[in-house]
Amino acid sequence: MSFGGGFGFTNLKDLYFYQNDPTDRSKFITVFDEGNTQRTNLFGELGFSHAESARLLLRADLFGYSTDQVAEAWHRPTYRVSFNSSYNLYSKILFNVDVITQGGAKALDVDNNTVLTLNPAVDLNVKASYFLSKKVSVFVKGSNLLSSDYQLYLNYPVRGLQVMGGVTWVF
Repeated sequence: MSFGGGFGFTNLKDLYFYQNDPTDRSKFITVFDEGNTQRTNLFGELGFSHAESARLLLRADLFGYSTDQVAEAWHRPTYRVSFNSSYNLYSKILFNVDVITQGGAKALDVDNNTVLTLNPAVDLNVKASYFLSKKVSVFVKGSNLLSSDYQLYLNYPVRGLQVMGGVTWVF
């Protein structure tokens, strides 16, 4: 078992944010805070590990932003909670399951000149890898398995269910 927590304070110069383009809502423009942006991060995590076979990690982050010249920290989440797990079966098959939720991101609706808070996003991902040798493996990965229709960016929904397979070669 492991646990941890902390507080981070970062001063970022010229931090970038994304804002919808007023002429085409499906595109974005990059807006820079030309001063200093202060980002605070309060976090905690709880983990469990059993030798090399099983690992679990639950982490929660709270973010705060203070900008100099930009009205809001556009499209930046104010919280994120993630659960990551892996299980290695006989050192041949590796299973990974990840659940991520985040929310509190603000966006500017350029049509109405109003600030919106985007709905929370929940994402479930699963991956299975089979090791042919120490250097070669094959995998199949499923992303957004809940087929959630969330937006990380205003007017730009994420893709639905995605499945990908492939070969990994370490050299």
